This record gives sequence, structure tokens and C-alpha cells, in this order.
Amino acid sequence: MGSINVVAETHFFLKPKLILSLKGTSITEQGKKYVLGCSNCFEYWEKSRGERFFDMGTLIRLGTEIEKGLKYYYMEKMGYKNLQDLKNDRRCKRGIFQRVHPSTSRNTVVDLFMDQLEYDLNSNSKFRKIQQIMLYRNLYAHNSGLLDDEFLARYKELPSIDLPLPPETQKSCRYEDTYYFEPLEAIGDYIEDTRCFFKELP
Repeated sequence: MGSINVVAETHFFLKPKLILSLKGTSITEQGKKYVLGCSNCFEYWEKSRGERFFDMGTLIRLGTEIEKGLKYYYMEKMGYKNLQDLKNDRRCKRGIFQRVHPSTSRNTVVDLFMDQLEYDLNSNSKFRKIQQIMLYRNLYAHNSGLLDDEFLARYKELPSIDLPLPPETQKSCRYEDTYYFEPLEAIGDYIEDTRCFFKELP
């Protein structure tokens, strides 16, 4: 939980401090010519999508902490003392703790937990949220938020999702660059969902 708290501090404490500082940094009339006519650094940060990419980093880190949390929970339950013990576990293929989505292959963390710990992650009331977070994490980490067919296919695999993509958006991304920033508005909720998810683990 400690690492998740660090993510929370970034979003709830450090980001507001950064915004306050940027708003207090004025741009001269001469400088406005080079920064889209903005009067302060915060306006430029917004217009240049700097805030969006900052939030992407926060969500990517949250996904990383989820992956790490699942790994160390599994290690504790299996009685592993170090990472070498985990490496010796042939069931733990590389990246398995980030594979939380429905899959036809039996090589997901859901299968691992069911087979080895006899715990169904799908029974956790916040697991659907975890699946969403990891889906968005991959979108931002590997494609900077640009929609593509691979994301849409995985998106449609999830039985329920908070932020439905309008059909016109799903269609337009095949012909032009289309960013999906909407999940970034829910980072605060996703942080709390993640805390609840780990607290609910037996």
C-alpha cells in the first residue's frame, strides 16, 4: 500500500502544488508569441497537453504498482523469500502479473491465482476497475493515448467499463490520430479503487 500512497501523493498533493506554481508564473508580452498567446505557464501547460501527459505518467505508475502489488502478494502467499524463488516458479512467465484481461489462453494472473492460491480475482468487487486501469495503462505506456485497433479489441473484451467510447470515436481513430484522454479525469477514483482492491484480498 505504501507505493500506492506515493501515487496518491503525486496526484492529490504534488500536482495541485505544481498547478499553483505554474499559474503564478506570468509570461511576458514578448513571450506570448511563442506559447500560443498564453498569459501564464499553466495556460500553456494545458493548451500544449502537458497536463494530460503528466496525468498519463501518474496512471502508468498506478498500473505498475498494481502489477508489483499482485506479484508480492503472490510471493507472500507462496512463501517465497526473494525474487529468485519467483523466477524458479515455472508458472510465472514474464509479465504475467500485468495480464489481468479475459483471454483464451491460460496464462493470466487470474489463472495463476486460481490454480495456485485457489482465489478467484473475479470475485473481488474492484477487479473490474483493475482491468480498466491496466487497459488504460497499456494504452498510455505503449501508444501515448492514441487509439488503435488493438486497444479497441481489448476494450470490447471487458464486460463492463466506466467510460464507453462513442461509435464515431471508434470509427474515426482508423483514419486519423485520436487521443483517448477521458480516463485521466478519473485517476483519483482509480487510486481509491486500487486501495480497496488490495484491502479486499484474503
